[in-house]
Amino acid sequence: MRKLGAVLAAAALLPALMASPAAADPEPPSFLDLSDPTEHTYIVVLDENADPHKVAQRHDDDPLGVYEHALTGYAADMTGSEAADLLTDPQVAFIQPDQVVHAFDQDIPNGIARVFAPDNPNLDINGQQDYVPDVAIAVLDTGVDGSHPDLNVVDSVDCTSGTCTANDPTDGNGHGTHVAGSAAAIDNDLGVVGVAPGAQVWNVQVLNAAGSGSLAGIAAGVDYVTANADQIGVANMSLGCEGCSDQALTQAITNSVAQGVAYAVAAGNSARDAANFFPANHPDVLTVSSMADSDGAPGGNGGTLTC
Repeated sequence: MRKLGAVLAAAALLPALMASPAAADPEPPSFLDLSDPTEHTYIVVLDENADPHKVAQRHDDDPLGVYEHALTGYAADMTGSEAADLLTDPQVAFIQPDQVVHAFDQDIPNGIARVFAPDNPNLDINGQQDYVPDVAIAVLDTGVDGSHPDLNVVDSVDCTSGTCTANDPTDGNGHGTHVAGSAAAIDNDLGVVGVAPGAQVWNVQVLNAAGSGSLAGIAAGVDYVTANADQIGVANMSLGCEGCSDQALTQAITNSVAQGVAYAVAAGNSARDAANFFPANHPDVLTVSSMADSDGAPGGNGGTLTC
């Protein structure tokens, strides 16, 4: 009797189970036009434990790219209807349309504006390299990336050992390339613009990838610049040490300046007296200090910066 009652109870429950509504398919996003037969590129993001190759194969997608590290998924061309069907796959987290992005327009840094480079009619900074300053700038630093499209690197040596030898212009640190950009980034629609846009850059590597080097290596770099003083007009050294001095390097800089090379040297940029930094305290160099500047104009009207 108990067995018969259980059967009757199960039979009574069966219609109710069968009548339960099936889970509704997810509503397709508004960006999907189900009636458009045109294929568009969509980025398909999957659950972390999904295999993007298997999911793509299951849906007959031919991935343009597969993501397996920063996120799990792939990009593929498909119609809006196909993308909506893909959303019913339980391993699909979401889908989004691909979009076009553009590089930002060239920027004039505040420091470049502050030295009135944009106001120089000869430079004609307008996003097109109409005029190239007739000057070569030696960057004594960590190296300069010679493949950078915003720089005109024409010569390269490595002086870190104390002897300058020709090398491919590379930068294992980034500091030298940054400095070269401030000095001579080309006037185009890329990145920033320099004080002397498009000027020739001589890569004189005196610091290693860690950003350090010896006074002997720097002296070799100054010696190389002086040997080419008929071509190099300016040398930049955004480097130095606090409380140190070097009679040999001091003499080398003096003699190099006497040969017609102007030296721009960082003040130390440490909120301390530049008189204690070498070679910023050399009497024959142009010592340049960093400053907080929010508008690139004199007068202190740009507002307060927190640095």
